[in-house]
Amino acid sequence: MKEKLETPRSHFMQSGENLSIGSEYCLVGEAVHGDVAYIGDGIIGIGEDTILFKPEYNLYGVFDGAGGATDIGRADLASQTAATAVAEYFEKNNTQDVDRDYMEDALSYARSAVTHTKGAGLTTGLFLRLSDSPNEQLRIQFACAGDCVAAIYPDPVFDDRKYDDVLFAAGDQADRFGQPTNYLGTELDRVKRKSEDQIGQTIINTLKKRWLMISSDGIFGNYGVGDGLDEADIMYAFTYNKNITKIAEALLNPPMQRDQRRKVDDKSLIVISF
Repeated sequence: MKEKLETPRSHFMQSGENLSIGSEYCLVGEAVHGDVAYIGDGIIGIGEDTILFKPEYNLYGVFDGAGGATDIGRADLASQTAATAVAEYFEKNNTQDVDRDYMEDALSYARSAVTHTKGAGLTTGLFLRLSDSPNEQLRIQFACAGDCVAAIYPDPVFDDRKYDDVLFAAGDQADRFGQPTNYLGTELDRVKRKSEDQIGQTIINTLKKRWLMISSDGIFGNYGVGDGLDEADIMYAFTYNKNITKIAEALLNPPMQRDQRRKVDDKSLIVISF
């Protein structure tokens, strides 16, 4: 039996194929603090979260507005501004030679946009760019500020072991109370940035079926608290569901019963299969 939310929620799903890198994708979300809204081309608001989807650049991302800092400004406006700024950066700049500096500059561009947008609060965010590499490998370049998560299943490290695990490529930068230690927006005395941006890449082989998950902390919960997806949820989603939309739904609202209550928050999730 699934847990019931007292707050009304709005559901979003979009799926399809990205033939340029031979992948399927599914974007899915549930709004608790607000509603689902179309913000612009490839920009979808999920309550205070925002999903970024630009397949023409192999660009995907999630941005989680800080609802606990509404005295600073609107959380939804912050996440929407950040996602729009990253898309704008890719549109304005050559994407043939995306490297670490490019991803870092795109993140800085988004931080500046949020800071200089009147009424915008704070947001965490993670975006990544996918590209083919030689020998049937996939290159995942990422930029992350805060506690959104990028995870790969099954973990390539364990391909030759008896079990599979999840490789967390980026994210998990929150303390036990869910206060983001990094974000996009204006730094104030009350809310200090305590961790650095994560800029990097991981290269995985695609000889084995892989799934890439990108999500706000409404999916994976607060770091160190255990109020989000756990290993059993992930194993269930990928073991008993073969269709990518069914997998995404199982990750969005896991059917597994457990004692600890799951986090109640806006949920934004992108699942990509290779």
